[in-house]
Amino acid sequence: MDVEAAYNSLRSIEKIDSDYFVVSHASDIYSRENIVDLVHRNIDNIDNQIAEILEFLQTPLTREELLESMSLLNEYKMNYKQYHLYFASISAFITYLMDKEEIKYSIENGKLFYYVEEK
Repeated sequence: MDVEAAYNSLRSIEKIDSDYFVVSHASDIYSRENIVDLVHRNIDNIDNQIAEILEFLQTPLTREELLESMSLLNEYKMNYKQYHLYFASISAFITYLMDKEEIKYSIENGKLFYYVEEK
């Protein structure tokens, strides 16, 4: 749930000098070529999520509204537990973007809104 750590972890995997890789949450053995491709696809996925979030936050949204927008765009299928997992993921992206000073926040009528500041 730390976007910066995810980037760093993926980039470190790419630098490992090995011919084969075993990923703990998969049953396959990956070749170097396969793992590098998988790393790039994961980085692209993170980058795409960030781009979508920044696009949505052109209009101020609460975290719940952002999750709703992302869910509708990406057709997330959710049950109760998955909702909270996605919510935590959105929170991680918001934290990352706040740390990078790419988004701002405001509190209005007891609601916390996030947005991209006009330049």
